[in-house]
This record gives sequence, structure tokens and C-alpha cells, in this order.
Amino acid sequence: MRTSSEKFTPSQPLFSAQTLVVSGITWAVLALLFFLLFSIPHSPDAELPLWYSIGTYIFEWIAFLAAAILCFRNWKSTQIVSGRNVWLAIGIGMIGYFLGGVLFGLWELYWGLDPDVSLGDLFYATTYVALTIGMVLAVSSRKLNLELWQWGVLVAIALAGGAFAWWL
Repeated sequence: MRTSSEKFTPSQPLFSAQTLVVSGITWAVLALLFFLLFSIPHSPDAELPLWYSIGTYIFEWIAFLAAAILCFRNWKSTQIVSGRNVWLAIGIGMIGYFLGGVLFGLWELYWGLDPDVSLGDLFYATTYVALTIGMVLAVSSRKLNLELWQWGVLVAIALAGGAFAWWL
């Protein structure tokens, strides 16, 4: 860790692990405080103000855009052991969720349309496909030597998760 007397040189990374972790925690705390302090309307029949909706969208958009940028940074790195295509797929998923959120926000706030179905849904679907591909690539590149009972537990968890999602 650098002391205050040390100068920043171009060879030192701007996005060190410590900087990224502190930035992520700070962003999460700010978003949580924004939600907790401003999400309760003053009266039961009052709607939340427009600035609150815009603020929550901005907190979401910046988080997903930052995640996408970091995934693409990992994809370009030659030091990644887990496979660069894994990070590419996850980065595409994160940028898809960011674009879906932007379109969803515009759909609801700017155009004033009912957000049940929006253009953002196309990007949300792309997100799930890309994240699934990324997770499959992450697991398939490893040689799994599971016992039969471990495969059974894995299948049971997958079936229980699918059944729960279908029930919801």
C-alpha cells in the first residue's frame, strides 16, 4: 500500500483491488442510504417523487456499467486464469442489463409508458443468455470429478430452484 509521501506513477494501476473494493462498498452504502432515507412517502396515498426514481435508476445504471467495464477489463487481461471468454460473456450480460435498465427507465419515466413490457426486456433476456453461457464456460473448463451422490445433490438443487422459480 502506498503512503501519502509516495507519488503516483503511471506504472501503478489506477484500479487496484483495494480501490475497487472500497469504491464498491462506498457505492453500495450510498445506494442503501438513498433508499432508506428517501423511499418512504410522507402520506400513504402519495407517490414517490420523480427525483427519487431517477436517483435509483442512476445508482443501478452506474453499478452495472462499472461491473461491465471490470468484466471487459478482465477479458482483455492476459493474466486471467479462469478463461477470458468467461469474462467476455459475463461482461456482455452486465452491459445488456445496463442497457435494459436505461431503456426501462426511459420507457417509464421519459415516455410515460406502462413498464410491464418494454424494449429493455430484449436486453434483459440477452443478459440471462450471456450469463448462462459465462457460467457454463466457467464450469465446463474445469474437470469435475464428483461422486454420484454429489451429482444427485447438484441435480436436486437445480430442480428445487427451478420448481421454486416456476411457483413464483
